[in-house]
Amino acid sequence: MAGKAPLANGTTRKAVLQVHLVFDADSQLVPFPSSQVLETSLLGALEIAVESVLQVTRTRKEKPVTQPEQSPGETETLWSQDLAMVLCKPQPSALRETGGPGPPGPQSPDELLQSLPAEVLCGQEPQLVHHLDLKVTGGLEVTGHRLRSQYPVPSREQLEQDLRSDSSIQGALASQRALLAEALSETQEICKQHTWMTEIHSFAHGWSPKQLELMKGWPAGKYVQRVVQLRAWAKRVREVPSMVITCNRLLLVDCSSVQQEIVSLLDSIIKEILSLLLSETSQRSEILISQLGGVVQLYQSVSTDIFIIAKCSQKLEQYQSQMTELQERVEYVRALNEVIRQHFRPLILDEENLENLVRLPAMACYGCEGRP
Repeated sequence: MAGKAPLANGTTRKAVLQVHLVFDADSQLVPFPSSQVLETSLLGALEIAVESVLQVTRTRKEKPVTQPEQSPGETETLWSQDLAMVLCKPQPSALRETGGPGPPGPQSPDELLQSLPAEVLCGQEPQLVHHLDLKVTGGLEVTGHRLRSQYPVPSREQLEQDLRSDSSIQGALASQRALLAEALSETQEICKQHTWMTEIHSFAHGWSPKQLELMKGWPAGKYVQRVVQLRAWAKRVREVPSMVITCNRLLLVDCSSVQQEIVSLLDSIIKEILSLLLSETSQRSEILISQLGGVVQLYQSVSTDIFIIAKCSQKLEQYQSQMTELQERVEYVRALNEVIRQHFRPLILDEENLENLVRLPAMACYGCEGRP
């Protein structure tokens, strides 16, 4: 998979969009957001841009721009400009005063001004005629602006049709669609490469106190197998890349969430198994110490007195028949302690003392068992 690419300024460029790998209801790895949401978001970006243009056009059409309030100076200038636009257009009254049917001769601006009627010069406010200053306007001229190279603004309907059928926009949509399909295909391949995580995820999420309770009494070797398996799983999940960038740099696939989730659950299960082992060894040791202590005391009380021998013979026979079982139980506790030592941690002082309290009475019982 492609990594980060260095840019000219020394920084690194990541992907355009970020997705997360998650487990769905069937414990299968899938991207989040889904492929459909990604397609809607990415391919809809151009549609949103087109709609934005149309929305601006609609707004300008529905809300014509109102002229702002103007100061007296600005009003005077506008009147002067309007009058200048009128002066450039020959008036019928001016043509009549030139006389003769022939073409009129050229007139200076002053002569043309004298020939114009008062209503043309001043309109509704005659006092404005006194403020006309040809020096300010720089002479007679026509002012205005061009509308899109003298073409009228297209209608909104025509603009929408042009935008939606534009070859550049359609080409961009096709390009984005191809890029997204390629990135999603690569993301699906990443999911397929990590299908082995499904078993681990199902086990971790299916773990419960009931399953821990069912582990009580397991052979020491089975505890070892389970702990080794859990740690191997955790190690393999940790080795999964936390993020992968697709080759076209469109998607950044984030695997860190599912990675941290599974590892955290596995570590928690391992800690629970350690707690179970410590509890098992403690409880079993306490029981064995009590039982073995009674056996040792009984053996020590046996003497040559016929009455004491008769009294203790029945109990001795009972203990002797259980001696094999007691010995197996002592060995089981010792094996569990060894699992803790080899796969978790050294025993603390209290745990060592408890183990010794089990071992000494057991050795004494084995010695008494061989007594004639």
